[in-house]
Amino acid sequence: MSGSQLKIKQRIRSIQGTQKITKAMELVANAKLARARKLAGASQDYTDGLIHMASLVAANVEQSSRYSVDNGQHHVVIVIGADFGLCGGYTNALLEKVKKEVSVESPLWLIGTKGASAYLRHGYRWFKDPLSVDEIEADGFNQVAQTILDAFENGEIGGVEIIYNRFVNALSFESEHVVLLPFTMDPTIQSTHYCEFEPDGVTILDALIPKMIKQNGLEYLKSARLAEYAARRAAMENANRNADEMVENLKLEYNQARQAAITTQISEIVSGSDAIRQ
Repeated sequence: MSGSQLKIKQRIRSIQGTQKITKAMELVANAKLARARKLAGASQDYTDGLIHMASLVAANVEQSSRYSVDNGQHHVVIVIGADFGLCGGYTNALLEKVKKEVSVESPLWLIGTKGASAYLRHGYRWFKDPLSVDEIEADGFNQVAQTILDAFENGEIGGVEIIYNRFVNALSFESEHVVLLPFTMDPTIQSTHYCEFEPDGVTILDALIPKMIKQNGLEYLKSARLAEYAARRAAMENANRNADEMVENLKLEYNQARQAAITTQISEIVSGSDAIRQ
């Protein structure tokens, strides 16, 4: 076997070894995607009910909740990313959304440690240190929600926004920018003029809105996780397809080199035989 043939064989083995990893990652991402899909819609009715109830109360009270007032301080922007790469343009899409729509004066709180250094290179600063997505998901978004609610109540921040990748389907996602605080009611809800609240409406709002913030944050996190798993599955599927094409091309190249070597050897044998006859 010639040196070129040996190098081609080594490349084929190397690509096939890497492909075993990408195939395993595709299977894992596919399983996580299926599981996350089941969980994603389980609490959506509850979330919609909280938003509707809070908006209904707000439409029927004259005073505003303390969570409805912007004190003029900077808004904290929570960016829900990923802990790991190998998921196509998922992380870069978030960075581009932040660069386009968020001032460097606004502090960021990154959920998902992948790409943290990129935000710092573009001049952004942290409100709190980046957290692991797995940690926040296991906590049910409670830790993040309580921290931002406390900061808002103490006047340290004027509002809270979230940037995340919203799951569309298994092949695509859209980067979204939403406002959590200050609270604004659903514009489709109209005052009924006959609601009576016990206790008063503002007290009810002050109790409802924190629950709504936590639940909304959790729904955004679930959608972002769905988008991450789908992006990783698609990226690994593409990697496997490209690996198959590379292996096929290398096999063709190997066979051509092998055929050329055989042809050369036959020519040398024939030439040697002719020389002996002469």
